[in-house]
Amino acid sequence: MRFIRFALFVGLPVLDLLACGGSSPPSQPQARDQAAATACTYYMRCGQIGAGLKYASTDDCLTQLKAYFNTTWPQDTCTSISQTGFDNCQAAIQIADCNSLADFLNVTLNKCTMANVCATPTKG
Repeated sequence: MRFIRFALFVGLPVLDLLACGGSSPPSQPQARDQAAATACTYYMRCGQIGAGLKYASTDDCLTQLKAYFNTTWPQDTCTSISQTGFDNCQAAIQIADCNSLADFLNVTLNKCTMANVCATPTKG
C-alpha cells in the first residue's frame, strides 16, 4: 500500500506536466513537491527509507524534503522557476550515486540551488 501511495504521489506531477504539454515551468509549490518526490525516490533506491534509517517512511521523507526545498526555494523570493534549472536539478538527483559525496554536493550546492532553479530569485 505504501508503494502505491508513493507511486501515485511521484506519478501525479509527471501527469501534470504531460497534461500541460510540459511547456510551462512548475510553480514553486509544484517544483518543491516534485523535487521532494524525486529525492525520496533516490533515498528509496539507496536503501535509506525504513525503520532505523535516514527516513522512517516515505511520508517522513516527503515531509522533510518538502520542508528542505521550501527553505531552499522560498516562495516569497523564488517567484518563478527556471524550467532548465529545475530540469537540471531533477536530473542531478536522479543520476546521483548512492555512495558519492561529490554527487550529493553537486545536487545540494550546485544544481538545486536557488540561483539555478529560481528564474527570479530576489533578496529578501
